[in-house]
Amino acid sequence: MANILLCNPIPSEHSPQKNPPLGIMFAGAAAERAGHWVEYWDQRWDSKERLLDLMRSVQVVGVSSFTGIQLKYASEILKLAKKIGKITILGGIHANLTSDQCLIEDFIDYVAIGEGEITLPSFLEFLDGVNTRPVGIKGSGVDYIPAPRLEARDFISPITDRTLRLFEVANMTNDIMLPTSRGCPYSCGFCVNSTIKDKKYRMVDIRIWSGWLDSLLQRMEIRWLQIGDDFLGNQQRILSVGNILKERKIKWHPSFRADNFNNDGLEFASKLQDLGVTDIAIGVETGSDRLMRFIDKAEKKEDIINAARCLAMVGIRPRYYLIIGFPTETIDERNETFDFADELYGIHDGNCNIVFYNFTPFPGIKLYDAAVGEGMRVPQRMCDWERFTISNSGTSEMQNVYHIAGLHFHQQPGSKTDMNFPGLRRLFIKPFEKICDLRWKYRYFKYFSLEKCLLELTLKYLKR
Repeated sequence: MANILLCNPIPSEHSPQKNPPLGIMFAGAAAERAGHWVEYWDQRWDSKERLLDLMRSVQVVGVSSFTGIQLKYASEILKLAKKIGKITILGGIHANLTSDQCLIEDFIDYVAIGEGEITLPSFLEFLDGVNTRPVGIKGSGVDYIPAPRLEARDFISPITDRTLRLFEVANMTNDIMLPTSRGCPYSCGFCVNSTIKDKKYRMVDIRIWSGWLDSLLQRMEIRWLQIGDDFLGNQQRILSVGNILKERKIKWHPSFRADNFNNDGLEFASKLQDLGVTDIAIGVETGSDRLMRFIDKAEKKEDIINAARCLAMVGIRPRYYLIIGFPTETIDERNETFDFADELYGIHDGNCNIVFYNFTPFPGIKLYDAAVGEGMRVPQRMCDWERFTISNSGTSEMQNVYHIAGLHFHQQPGSKTDMNFPGLRRLFIKPFEKICDLRWKYRYFKYFSLEKCLLELTLKYLKR
């Protein structure tokens, strides 16, 4: 049987989060079930020496990657694998959206298009000579056959004896994640979900998902869980998940749409609090009504304000995500978004986190053509896609907003900054926060290079 090493490159050069690399874990678990030997390597905590040792022991090296800086590290891993004579395959979002472009690179032999639970076992069977027509695979000597969508009833647990280590590391920093669904029924124009042609939202049976959770609990104590769904579902499903977690004495951090609170919102928020919810993530995107319609958000500002008031009344701390730099956005509309962030912060009396990202024209999204129309140069190689990240797209001033707003809005006790830098280490961040308070107040986002450099050096020192 073919054996493979699945690698997760560094997803961000700045974030200390250690969510389990579910993309390679679901695919690897399916390959393990099919009888193949699978090893896993995550660049965030595994050494290069371990990478080389594992590479030498396998036939194939697979790498999953998202458009952006992760491609830099994916390329390095794949080049190393080719140097020592291994078969290479690239999967993940970027491979799905730019498959032909990826195959131009001499360090990529094959590209997987589709869900890894289907494509990876099929590819490994092809290498074994069992299957001459693998599905979802492009590369030399292969006639491309589209992979079918995985049905909800066929989802398998990502938990195996070999993937367990990846959950354990995530659990150490409260970053453990176990999604209950896949995909999203909405079509926001900036989201990679809008690139999926045969779009289908699928929910794991709650009883099956609770079984996955219990298998983890048999091996480790979990006090805090991120769900990780793009869309968790309606109020009934959300509360069903919450009841399972409450029975197991686990606090959780789900992601919701604001319109989940449109019907009996205060009662719903109170039930969430009773179920141990301490934090909620909500995509706000913009403070402009026109841009809300332009990006197909299917929500209004009043939906977000209503959700904010409901959550504030019960003391749940939300994390709001906003985006600047959408195609056609004016300076006035950008300032509307800044002002809306302040309004939300005021509703919660500071008991919330607010995160600003830059619009990122991922290949294939609905707003991609609009970005090209405004002058975006379309990358022709993987290395050119590296700068397309949610913090590094746009002008340097827009990039600075990501850091300045992050430090300004994340100062309250219990924030992610507190969790990432506990105790005395927190004091090293304080000077940067005070500077960013002034910058945010006066909307002054220029000439941040020196402060950013000092901040990055501090973060590297604190991570040691």
